[in-house]
Amino acid sequence: DLEVRNWATLWTQEHLQKRLLEPLGGKSISFSSDLSMAYLHFDTERTSQRAELICRAAAAISLGVRLSSTG
Repeated sequence: DLEVRNWATLWTQEHLQKRLLEPLGGKSISFSSDLSMAYLHFDTERTSQRAELICRAAAAISLGVRLSSTG
C-alpha cells in the first residue's frame, strides 16, 4: 500500500483513481477525513513501489515548474 501526503497539490481524486490506481491494477483508494492523505492499495509491493516512483517524479516535476516560474 502507498500513503500519499499533500496529494491534492498535484492531483484530483479522479486523477489518482483514473491515472494512477487503475492503470497499475490497484485494488482501492481511500482518503483521510481531512483529505491530507490518500491511501492507494495494491496487490503487490512491487506495484506499490512503482506508484511511489510515479508520485515522486510528479512531485519533482511540479517543484521544478514552481521554481522556474518564480525566477
